[in-house]
Amino acid sequence: MPVERLDAVGEWSFKAPRTFGDETIDNVFTKWNGAAALVSAQNSVVTIIEADSTCDRLVVYAPAGCDFVAVEPVTNETDAFNRTATGAQGTGMRVLAPGAAYSCTMRIAVTVNAESVGVR
Repeated sequence: MPVERLDAVGEWSFKAPRTFGDETIDNVFTKWNGAAALVSAQNSVVTIIEADSTCDRLVVYAPAGCDFVAVEPVTNETDAFNRTATGAQGTGMRVLAPGAAYSCTMRIAVTVNAESVGVR
C-alpha cells in the first residue's frame, strides 16, 4: 500500500524510454497523460495503452527478476477509500448516488513491428 506521494522524476521518470531495471516497481503514477508505450526489444512487440482523461493515473507493477510487467490505467489511487477516510485529498475516489453512472474509455493495442508505430 502507498505510504507517500512522490513526483515522477529522476529514477521514477519514464518519459524517456528505458528498461525497468533490477528493482521492483509497484507504483501509481499520478497526472498521467493518457498514453504509454511498452516496447519489447527481444520480439519487436509494441503495446500502446491509451485512456481518456478520467484515467489520470497509471498503475505499474514490474517485479524484479520476472519477465512481465502489469500496466493499468485507473481513475483513483490505490486504497482510495481508506486514504480518503483518513483525510487524504485528491485520491480520485468517487461516490455515486444511487442510479448514477461513471465511465471511462481505454484502448490497448499490440503491434509486432516497433517501427510501424514510430517507436525506435
